[in-house]
Amino acid sequence: MIKKLAVCFVLIVVMAVSPAVLAQERLARGPQQGTYYQVFLRSFADSDGDGIGDLMGLTGKLDYLAGLGVTGIWLMPSFPAPSYHGYDISDYYGIHPDYGTMEDFETFMREADARGISVILDLVLNHTSTEHPWFQASRDPNSPYRDWYRWSDTGEDVNLNATSFGHRTWNETESGYYAALFWDQMPDLNLDNPDLRQELKNIAKFWLDKGVAGFRLDAVMHVYSFAEMSPGEGAPTELNLAWWAEFADYCRSVDPDCYLVGEVWDAPSTRAQYAVPLSSVFHFDMGETLARAVVNGSNKGNAFVKSMKIEYDHLAEANPNAVNAIFLSNHDQTRISAALRNDTDNMKMAATVYLTMQGLPFVYYGEELGMLGGKPDEYIRTPFLWAEDDPMLCTWIESPHNRKVLRFDAQDADPDSLLAHYRRVMTLRAATPALFAGVLEPLDQPNNAVMSYSMVVPEQTVWVLHNLSNEPQTVLLDGSGAVLFVTYEEGFAANDGSVILPPKCSAIIQK
Repeated sequence: MIKKLAVCFVLIVVMAVSPAVLAQERLARGPQQGTYYQVFLRSFADSDGDGIGDLMGLTGKLDYLAGLGVTGIWLMPSFPAPSYHGYDISDYYGIHPDYGTMEDFETFMREADARGISVILDLVLNHTSTEHPWFQASRDPNSPYRDWYRWSDTGEDVNLNATSFGHRTWNETESGYYAALFWDQMPDLNLDNPDLRQELKNIAKFWLDKGVAGFRLDAVMHVYSFAEMSPGEGAPTELNLAWWAEFADYCRSVDPDCYLVGEVWDAPSTRAQYAVPLSSVFHFDMGETLARAVVNGSNKGNAFVKSMKIEYDHLAEANPNAVNAIFLSNHDQTRISAALRNDTDNMKMAATVYLTMQGLPFVYYGEELGMLGGKPDEYIRTPFLWAEDDPMLCTWIESPHNRKVLRFDAQDADPDSLLAHYRRVMTLRAATPALFAGVLEPLDQPNNAVMSYSMVVPEQTVWVLHNLSNEPQTVLLDGSGAVLFVTYEEGFAANDGSVILPPKCSAIIQK
């Protein structure tokens, strides 16, 4: 049983280490450990006053991100594209003019590296924009680019009635029909073409040579789809997996540490399949499941933790080196604050849980402020809430959801704010090997109001305890240790053989 717990906040230790040393430590760990921050450039920081975020604006806010505890950035599409979101790429080798120049990108990469921050790019290899020169050329049936896309000259060899995501897959033009799973302005590439496959590898090498640590791969399940395939072409999943294995092998031949994380919005068994060729896959149902446990104030039988353990085991069985990419919400989902009832204690609890679990956490920009947003997608991707007089505040769209959310300056000045909490937990994670590299094991204890687990590396074990309820809870532990973190000190106690957690309180104890 715990005999004596001495409070010692890791934050004090971290502050004693120089930023340069911390940066070197972060880089030495590689791009698959730490905490990533998902950035939508258009909405993050505006350096030139046109209301649209850009690369130099993001560069100007890197000190904020480093201070938050960020060790990696997922940069949402930054390529030239006709849409605001950028998932319809018209040039894989350029920078969107709204966001700056290639020189700006190179400056950003140097400054991120100086702070120990890795960068992965959002890479869309399932489709392009209809404005891409490849597609424009492919409209000619005699063009060598015709076969780079899924065209049917007459429609007789495909199912023209096939639908995907609520619309017809096949789109008629004067020269035939082309397939587009997501939108008629995003025609699907034909990965059966060997020249195209090589060109997609060339694109990856171009950016890896620029210093990016890897890629977030969009729509990895949809490169091959029954909706656009002719009878007898094969099984989509097998073809998808074969392509991603080929692509991953190539990327790792360029950079052995290349980090590839796939968007696999499907069941755990499917995620495990794609974890074989890729470094990592996103755990899509985690945020909603966790939010329900936090709001209900109950985790009967430690169910959430045990379900996470099953996920880790599935991934490890498929690929012992796979990394579970965990997150609360992203750019396609209603922001998690709504599911947590916009309650600060609930948001702190959810943050502490996923930022202290096994895997690689991804924080969606503004999550640390409790930003709100729901469909349509534009309202999930609204400007970061810097101070109203911050010259880098983006104004390209006004959010109808965030009028009552406390802005950055108010939270930055408040040691009890949600932002301050994210800083504490993310900084703790970056400084604690058991948290940034550990393996999770559920802890057996009878209290259904408490979520509990250990995180273990050979040199360190920590216990992580969360009181989900609105009442104090007592937790028994078999061992002694020192408290590294506690959400609320008032009401917290470490007695002989037990720990008392105040309502909605988390504690991290080094064994």
